[in-house]
Amino acid sequence: MGLVYIGVSNDISARFRNHKAKTNHYSLLSQSIEMYGYESHVFSVIDMAESKIESECKEMFWIRTYMCNRNKFPEMNGLNKTDGGVGAYGHTGAFKGAKKPKGMCNAISRGKFKKVFQYTLDNVLVMEYESGLSAAKEHGVTNKAISRAALGKIKTCKGYIFRYD
Repeated sequence: MGLVYIGVSNDISARFRNHKAKTNHYSLLSQSIEMYGYESHVFSVIDMAESKIESECKEMFWIRTYMCNRNKFPEMNGLNKTDGGVGAYGHTGAFKGAKKPKGMCNAISRGKFKKVFQYTLDNVLVMEYESGLSAAKEHGVTNKAISRAALGKIKTCKGYIFRYD
């Protein structure tokens, strides 16, 4: 795998066109496109989200997973300048007053996850997940649904019992 850039968009075609047009000469991705040509780059969708906050959380998660924040992982030669979430958060004055998403996103940015365990209704362990988000993705539900089940606020989710470690 070559250099990696993680970004968020609600219009992926427009995002690709903007990158091809090199509209942001300050981004590492734009500089890479200018140096190596648009055709040398592969653009693909690696995840989907149903809300802005979820997309920001996932952006932060994938930037950390791929270690593509060049400031934090210079040896990986990633093309991101920040941890992601809320636009250009991390750039001085980029979005005045912008705040990082709370809750789940903060856990992602610190790399702290609560393991989630999935059980049958007879309390037989079925699966262990690294986080509520990974369990939610596997079962096609929101992270909140898994969290509510794991906290005992609801008895089951998708016919299973969930618990934190």
